[in-house]
Amino acid sequence: HLTLLVTQLQSCRPMLREFVTTLTPPRLRSIAIAHWKYDPALSKRDLRLDFLRGLFLCMMIVYHYHRAWVMQFTYEFFGNVSAAEGFVFISGMVVGLVYLPILKKQGFQAMLRKALRRTLHLYSAFVVLEISFILLDSFVMPLKPIARIGDTAPFWELVFNVVTLRFAPFGFDILLLYILLLLGTPVVLWLIAHGRTRWVIAISLGLYVLYQLAPQSFLWPFYSKQVWRFPVMVWQLLFVAGILLGVYRVRIVHFWRHLAPLQPAVWVAILFVLFFVLRQLMDLRVITLNHAAYEFWFEKNTLGIGRLLNFVILAIVVSWFVTTFWEPLARGPAKILIPLGQASLYVYMVHLILAYVYRSMPAPLPLATTGIYEILTILFIWVLVRTKFLFAYVPH
Repeated sequence: HLTLLVTQLQSCRPMLREFVTTLTPPRLRSIAIAHWKYDPALSKRDLRLDFLRGLFLCMMIVYHYHRAWVMQFTYEFFGNVSAAEGFVFISGMVVGLVYLPILKKQGFQAMLRKALRRTLHLYSAFVVLEISFILLDSFVMPLKPIARIGDTAPFWELVFNVVTLRFAPFGFDILLLYILLLLGTPVVLWLIAHGRTRWVIAISLGLYVLYQLAPQSFLWPFYSKQVWRFPVMVWQLLFVAGILLGVYRVRIVHFWRHLAPLQPAVWVAILFVLFFVLRQLMDLRVITLNHAAYEFWFEKNTLGIGRLLNFVILAIVVSWFVTTFWEPLARGPAKILIPLGQASLYVYMVHLILAYVYRSMPAPLPLATTGIYEILTILFIWVLVRTKFLFAYVPH
């Protein structure tokens, strides 16, 4: 019987060898998830960008309520990176993908008109919504985010500072940043189209370094000298990097593939794990950095060097994940995130209204209730987007 068993096992060896070969990572990947990969032919738009922009908007909604347990997983969980960096970077990519073809096909004036029209939409949204909040705060009910900054100024002085882009309370600073970045976009794209990409890189890096050396010399003239969380000279670096990636994405992918002997994916994976572990250890107070060290490496306002590297690593990982596992994402979270990402300005304005209502409550909601409120807020905004509620009047 033993001899017969051995003979049967030997006859099964080819089948066993083929089975084991099938289980190797390359074969598993090709069999199991090859059909999950993102197909650019699905849409004229890159739906991955809409997906990610919707994801970053949801993360910002969670952050702006500030107390919920959900924020533990949405704010600086995988490293010292927040949704704001991703949102600004993706916005730059969209600008590069949309406006440069207009410049090449229709000329500089056509591109300039489109960019200025978009800037005007953003400016109108910024002014109308902020003045509405100031009116409510002055004559109806106190809004805590407004009162903390502008309660000592007369109403008309506040309005003047809003119109001149010198007053941006909680939540409005990133809108102001986007307006200023769009104003400089035509110059950046003109330089790229005329072969001056190195100039763009040099100027962008130069502005970033200048601000790090003398930040007080380059502050936007905000009312009451309030701290601006998104200084334009720093955050333009991410926006310009996004534009360059949108313009040169094919060359960058080609360059990445030529780095294969150096195993760049392995190094990215190692750094990703290191940044993740470092962040968890910092949260647990196992590792502590003094103020000067943290400000140099990971400060959000000034985009510390470590934070920038952390963002690059996380961006590569997230891009790979979304591209590789697109099919299951498209069947689930993308159904909510893509519509939000495609109506980003509308979503941001509506979420500010709801966030101001929440933050102006006499007493904050319990921690668990706040998390539920955030999730319901995201779903409520999604319903508004799907039904195109007031789309004819609200920029989206």
